[in-house]
Amino acid sequence: IRPAPPVAADHVALTASYRPIGLARTIYKLWTSLTKSAMGERAEEQGMLCSSQAGFRQQRRTHDQLLTLVSAVEDAKLFQQDI
Repeated sequence: IRPAPPVAADHVALTASYRPIGLARTIYKLWTSLTKSAMGERAEEQGMLCSSQAGFRQQRRTHDQLLTLVSAVEDAKLFQQDI
């Protein structure tokens, strides 16, 4: 990987004239992914999450929570009760 050359040809010898290669975003994404994985594993192992938490957990989906909510609303309507 080579940095992009400067626009003006008279500044070729100056290293400050070259634009740096931006890897900050890639490193940030890698770091956050590793951190999320480590924290998620620890939370699962330690039992830190409620059993109804499903948004980002393995083999649990937000759709499951939506189905539970819809069922609760339908039951409340059927039995004329508040949720």
